[in-house]
Amino acid sequence: MPSATLNAMSKLTCTAEKVTADDAIAALAADWDRLSRLRDVPNPFTTFDWYRAWQRRFALLEPAGRRSAHVVVLRKDGAISGIAPLVRTIASSRTLWMRRLQFMSDSHEWDYNDLLVGESAEEAATALFEFLKETGGEWDVTDLRNLRDRDGSLEQLLAALLRVGLPYRLLREEERCPYMIVDGPWEELLSRKSSSTRHSIRNRQSRLQRMAGDQLRMRIVENPQDEPGLLEKMTALGAQAHEGEQAEPFLSRHPEAFSAIFETLGPKQWMCVALLEVGERLLAWHLLFRCGKALWGYLTAYDHEYAQFSPGKMLLPAIVDYAFAHGYTEYDFLSGEEPYKMQWNTGFHHTYRLVVWNRRWLSRLRAAAYLRFRVAKVEADTHEPQSEPVEEVMAS
Repeated sequence: MPSATLNAMSKLTCTAEKVTADDAIAALAADWDRLSRLRDVPNPFTTFDWYRAWQRRFALLEPAGRRSAHVVVLRKDGAISGIAPLVRTIASSRTLWMRRLQFMSDSHEWDYNDLLVGESAEEAATALFEFLKETGGEWDVTDLRNLRDRDGSLEQLLAALLRVGLPYRLLREEERCPYMIVDGPWEELLSRKSSSTRHSIRNRQSRLQRMAGDQLRMRIVENPQDEPGLLEKMTALGAQAHEGEQAEPFLSRHPEAFSAIFETLGPKQWMCVALLEVGERLLAWHLLFRCGKALWGYLTAYDHEYAQFSPGKMLLPAIVDYAFAHGYTEYDFLSGEEPYKMQWNTGFHHTYRLVVWNRRWLSRLRAAAYLRFRVAKVEADTHEPQSEPVEEVMAS
């Protein structure tokens, strides 16, 4: 098992080691989850259970050897002080082949990613990047997507990279994450909107109430893993919404992974589900994550037969009242700027993409080609020049 220790002159005591075996990864579970909850806004996408569920799911979907665990464990004075929840993937095309270190997914389905570097963030990050530098023969590019920047964490990562001497490029992700401050119940927040907005929302609520009568109910299920058949109903509704659409909803594509997530993260109080029902019929659902003082709105689906009532939007009053009653001060819509989010947002969280390479000539060559391809694709998708790198440090 390769390991790296910082130079004694740095006076840092962190060590790093790579963990790839299933049983060794499983042994990290308690420390992994402890580190996932250290931040002011904990991140369910960086928990052990989330990593394990998707590790198993992708193993079924992808060719053998295409994606493998590459977890880096950081220790200080013998105790686990940080974890980098990475995987090693093989990216190939007709013109490019490379070994890439990344988070479990490089898509926006993981709205926020973090390196779990604990309370001594810069020290742990320095140990991590020192380890990556010393094991540069195992990878060409490290591509970390959707990194959060809270509590100065990104600045600490960049300081560690400079200290170690690894070249990198930092880009702001295109998609922003709208959020709304929850400082009152729904009716108070609604009263601050224009009269036309209030009328439109109340009109839809009244029409839906008249149609459904006493059978209409909105509720928050705090322990969704304990409600028989709930995940199956949610999956079926998502599949129904897929008809005529270009892409199948995420939950309906991966029910096995979400079954594991319900069974593991549910009992740990990470999640809850908002439901809109008429009798036994499910009209809309919203999967929520409970993250410190923030409530995250992750996935949603609704019955398209009731589209005229905007059933997904009709859940927002119940979600806001639940958030306010339980002491949440922020509702994060996560990535994407759909109109219904923009109607309510009071600000944006930004995420970043950190691309790192090493000083091997092959790594430099592949990183240059990779960056040209990726940045060109972003520019093609947005129809405008990529306005940031926020910061760029090139190899000398």
